[in-house]
Amino acid sequence: MQPRLKLVLATLFVVFTLSVSARSRAADAPDQGKADVYVAETSMLGSTKLDAGSYEVKADAGNATFAPDNGRVVAKVSIQWKDETGKSASSNVEVTDGKIVAIHFKGKSRYAAISQ
Repeated sequence: MQPRLKLVLATLFVVFTLSVSARSRAADAPDQGKADVYVAETSMLGSTKLDAGSYEVKADAGNATFAPDNGRVVAKVSIQWKDETGKSASSNVEVTDGKIVAIHFKGKSRYAAISQ
């Protein structure tokens, strides 16, 4: 095999290995999530009133943001990650007494509890 071909193959192997590794780490990150959820009725999220409708939720280690279809963030709250009893079957928000208290992400074994 020619030296240049060996170099090209070795480079491709390294790039492929690194990209697979990066994707698996991102997919396994337990304390982050992104989902489209539907808020069925006007609800409070921290001190912000959210109208009923569809929202894109993004959560990281300590905060979650809600953005409607226009992409502009309308609410940001502090969260704490907690363990589920199993993996969530769907992405949704949990509402108690008119307040959003948790965000569940499909396929995740942890959920984001809203810090009150």
